[in-house]
Amino acid sequence: MDDIVNYAKENLSLDKSVYIQNMLYLFLSKDGTPEERDKVNSITTYIINRDKPAPARNEHLFDKVEEVEIDKEKQDSSTHEEKQGACPPVQNLSIEEKTQLCIILLMNERILVKKNGKLVKEPLFNLQNHWQAIYRILVDKQYCKDSDFDGFDLFIKKVMPSEVNAPYKKSSVKQISQTDFNKPFEKWKYDPQTSGTLKPYERMIAVAQRFLEILEEKGL
Repeated sequence: MDDIVNYAKENLSLDKSVYIQNMLYLFLSKDGTPEERDKVNSITTYIINRDKPAPARNEHLFDKVEEVEIDKEKQDSSTHEEKQGACPPVQNLSIEEKTQLCIILLMNERILVKKNGKLVKEPLFNLQNHWQAIYRILVDKQYCKDSDFDGFDLFIKKVMPSEVNAPYKKSSVKQISQTDFNKPFEKWKYDPQTSGTLKPYERMIAVAQRFLEILEEKGL
C-alpha cells in the first residue's frame, strides 16, 4: 500500500486518467485489505477533484460587475481617519470645506473593470468630462445655479483639491448643455439615439450617483 501512496506523490504531474489506471493496476496486483482499498479510493478522489476544470464563468454577471463595483477600502479608510482625528469633524466645516472633502473622497473611489480578461481596479472618476457629473449634482442640490457656468467655475475653484484624477476645465463642463446630462440627475435615462455609447454613459451615472451619496453622507 505504501507503494501506491508513494507512486501518487511522485507523479503529481501526470494526467488523472494515468493516475487512476496505474493505481488500480498496482492495487489489483496485490491482495488489498479494506483499509488499503479506502486509501486508494481517497487518493483517486483527491486526484479527480484536483484536476476538475474550474466552473464556467457567467460572463453576463462578470460584465455587470465591471463598471459598478465600488471599492469600499477607500471609504472605510477615510471614515477611520475622521474618527481618529486626521480630518476635522464634518459638522465643523463650511459648505465649501465639506464640498472639497466630498470631491477628495470621490477622487479616491475605485471600481473594478475588466481588462484583458482580468478584473483590475481603477479610479471611478478618471475623465475630464466627469466634472459634468459634479456640476449636475451641485446644481440639483442648489449649491450652484443651472447654466451659470461662470458661477460654477468660481465655486469649483474655491473647493478644488490640490490633486485630482482629471483636470477641470470650464469649457468641458459647458459642453453638458449639448448632452442628455443637462437634465436633472433623476431624469437621466439612456437613449441610444442621443446618449452615445452605453458604457461611458453608465460610468457618468456611476460618478454622479456616488458623488450624490458622498454629499449626503457628509450632510450636504
